[in-house]
Amino acid sequence: MEQNELNTAVAAALEAREAAKAAEAAKVEEVRASIRKELEAEAAAKVAKQPAWKGGFATKQITKLGFANEDRDALNHWLRTGDEAAVKAAQSWRLAEGQGGDAVEIGFLKAALTESSSSLGGSAVPNDFYAQIVQARNELSYPRAAGVRLINTSRDTIDIPIEGVSTDATTVFVRTAEGSSADENEPIIESLSVNVHSWTKLVKVGVDLMADQAANLDEFLSKDIGDKWAMTENRYVATGTGTNQHYGIFLSDYGAAGAPTEIDLASDFDYADINSMIGGLSQEYAEKSAWLAHRKTESAIRAVASTSIPVFPVPTPLASGPGWKLGGLMGSPFFNQKNINQSSDADSDTTKFVLAYADFSYYALVERSGLVITRLMERFRDTRQIGILAEGRQGGAPLRGEAFVLGLITPNA
Repeated sequence: MEQNELNTAVAAALEAREAAKAAEAAKVEEVRASIRKELEAEAAAKVAKQPAWKGGFATKQITKLGFANEDRDALNHWLRTGDEAAVKAAQSWRLAEGQGGDAVEIGFLKAALTESSSSLGGSAVPNDFYAQIVQARNELSYPRAAGVRLINTSRDTIDIPIEGVSTDATTVFVRTAEGSSADENEPIIESLSVNVHSWTKLVKVGVDLMADQAANLDEFLSKDIGDKWAMTENRYVATGTGTNQHYGIFLSDYGAAGAPTEIDLASDFDYADINSMIGGLSQEYAEKSAWLAHRKTESAIRAVASTSIPVFPVPTPLASGPGWKLGGLMGSPFFNQKNINQSSDADSDTTKFVLAYADFSYYALVERSGLVITRLMERFRDTRQIGILAEGRQGGAPLRGEAFVLGLITPNA
């Protein structure tokens, strides 16, 4: 064979080999395109059928596969987005190239759990629970602290004998000359009736709540009922009308006990007002005296006193621990009640009592019994509730008007 023929044969063989390789490459590319197409269709079908989040793990998918030529980038992409299609595309590419890879092991890796997201594990970490109900700070009974006369009775009315308040009451001794008749002067004893009124409070609690509650609900309700009883006592001892309730201290007439002493006050308290209140109470009652007013009224008095004469003693540290205890006014303790009129009422059209200075032992607080709490298990059974009924019977009235001095603010002219 001549040289030219040999060269031609070699060239033909090389061309045939290159053509075969090109055909093989085209076939591989066709396989790759087919795999991509199938995966795109599979991904689109999953997006249409599945929710965005599934099983508490991120499985959200995208329609664009991406990263088909790099399995590491595809895996990182899946860890961030949960796109399974991208990882499977990378695995298919590795298999097509003969690089191996475990599709099951790689394709079903799960995203990391985190407490910050309920769908990624946060729902397994419930909130902690403080097993105590935080209760509001309620009033204590100031009448008892101020020293009222507490009387128990077994009836709905009690008659209290009191010394008469008329001008012809008993007098001091009279000098009598030898041989003369002794001066006759008997005391007057009258009767003051105090009615005892019924007071109730009903609380209903569902049986499921009572059974399932994990806090101190029983203790909370008991304390709340006791506190509200003290607040009821505080209100009506101060401002009761005397009709179906206590005779309150802030009344202009105490009936058989006489009338309190009234002192006109300026709307902006000054030292003269305080002196007038003190001077209105006889010395024999001043020894056990105390003040009673709204907290804002006390604040107004303290503001005036601090800029003129120091009528309040210097605060002293509490014996039981840190903090300060406000001193009393002119040596007498100060009590507050929120239902009393405030000093800021000076612009109203009605005369307002805003301050009391008194010997509180001359107020009778009468109780038929203490506070009684009954648990009603059957009464509300049809509504699956438990009734907690609190009952108290109480009344009250001043025993002598002269033991009470009331400061009042008259309306502006």
